[in-house]
Amino acid sequence: MDRNFVDLLSALNFQSARYLIVGGYAVTYHSEPRGRTTRTSFTRPTLRTATLSSGGWLRTVFRSLACRLKTPDQMFRFGRPLYQVDFLPRITGVDFEEAWRDRIMVNIEGNVDAPYISAAQLKQNKRAFGRLKDLADVESIEQCESALQPRKSEQ
Repeated sequence: MDRNFVDLLSALNFQSARYLIVGGYAVTYHSEPRGRTTRTSFTRPTLRTATLSSGGWLRTVFRSLACRLKTPDQMFRFGRPLYQVDFLPRITGVDFEEAWRDRIMVNIEGNVDAPYISAAQLKQNKRAFGRLKDLADVESIEQCESALQPRKSEQ
């Protein structure tokens, strides 16, 4: 994971922002690694989340995010391809509060703990979105889940 993304997560955590890692990173966590993807964050859309007192490039990100959050359903994309971060005020088929209660905390490279969407909520989102790619992600997650389940002969 690139250093700028880890710094962004650290800044969000420092300000007690409520966000969840969704999308490609979440699929990779719950199943198997896949190619580079945009980093996607499902963010509780509040101005507090966006008005963080950080320096440098993070300040620019959060100022832009604060402006965008004034419009309830507007997503915000920051960065260049391969290193983009998307902030989404909602995702298809998933309620933020429910997803927040079911979140999984993941330590990233020993540096920062980040809240990830649960496998159940991620599958719900992917099924609701319904693209072939999303349905393939659901299948991949379910294969990994079943591989982790003990066989009846092992119990």
